[in-house]
Amino acid sequence: MKANLAAIVLTLAAALNCTAPLFAETSEKEVEALREEVKQMKVLREELTTLTEKFTAAQNTAKNATPAAADKVLDKKFGPNANVIARNGSLQLGGLLQTWYYTQQHDKRGLFSAPATGVIDTNAASNTDSFRIRRAEIAFKIDVNDKVSSYVMIDPANEATAFPQLGVGPHRLANVSPEYASAHPSSTTVPGVINGASTAAVEAVQKGLGTSNRLLQDALINFHGLIPHHDFTIGQMRPTFNEEYISNNGTLDFVERSYIGNSVSRDLGAVIHGSWWCNGEGGVYQGLGDTGRVQYWLGAYNGSANLLGTSGSSANRSDTNDQKDFIGTLLLRPLWDDCLGKLELGYSFRAGHHGNAGAGSANLNPNFISANTSSMGHDGWL
Repeated sequence: MKANLAAIVLTLAAALNCTAPLFAETSEKEVEALREEVKQMKVLREELTTLTEKFTAAQNTAKNATPAAADKVLDKKFGPNANVIARNGSLQLGGLLQTWYYTQQHDKRGLFSAPATGVIDTNAASNTDSFRIRRAEIAFKIDVNDKVSSYVMIDPANEATAFPQLGVGPHRLANVSPEYASAHPSSTTVPGVINGASTAAVEAVQKGLGTSNRLLQDALINFHGLIPHHDFTIGQMRPTFNEEYISNNGTLDFVERSYIGNSVSRDLGAVIHGSWWCNGEGGVYQGLGDTGRVQYWLGAYNGSANLLGTSGSSANRSDTNDQKDFIGTLLLRPLWDDCLGKLELGYSFRAGHHGNAGAGSANLNPNFISANTSSMGHDGWL
């Protein structure tokens, strides 16, 4: 019995000696694993704290944003010749300011002055030296999407009527002075005088009179990318009658257009423009600026002003007859290389009716200032 009991005790002792290290080893691994998990949790907690702090700081910055801070953020987004980009589409602002000082011959005698015959025509209002704001243009170019663009340009300086025209507008043969009209009320008294000649243009300069609706210069919509090599424009614009007139004011060789270049005013209408061979980069203004070697423009306009233009400009007014003006322009560029040089040939034609409907024909009515007169014009350049 004692021997059996001693055997049992020895067996239990041996078992305990074998099991204790196993339990100790297992517990140590678990503890190490738990320690590793704790470390990872601490790292995650620190990262979460950092993210929370950054989010809170961003919220505070957004709430406390100032115009100065916004300007600093957008500092590299604006600048000369840079576009202002909106969320939908794009808007580009532009402008042109011209200030003149002009001097001219100090002659107070008007064109029709003939004191010996009792005609006193004065040029007193148009012979003085003066400063002048010739142009104060503000332009807005808007790209609605990749197919539609628009262009609006206003010029407050163009509203002025108390300056002599100089080279600004074409001189009309029918614009006579009020003094001359008073001395010769009928064409029968002096041969060659046009019956019904207008005195408004000269009188406006002499007295600072007259009103104008010329603030709105350009207002047009251009459609492009719908038909290959073509774009379409509708609105108020400069007709493509000659090379000088379709040039922007800022790109003229001189500060003013020539007599011929001023022969056609802005008008309301629609224009189709086509371009081939190296075409591209055409502007919203009737596709002007396109580099195509062969181009054409074909437009239909109101043509509301009468033949001599004494009834004013065609811009921003309803038509005065049912007929429309048609202007076509063909442009060829046999040579268009920066190294070799550039050669351009162009031709334009204009045909239409001018004057009030029902006023009669110029052949039947000597008062052709308002007559409904058909006309045709040609222009070419090299």
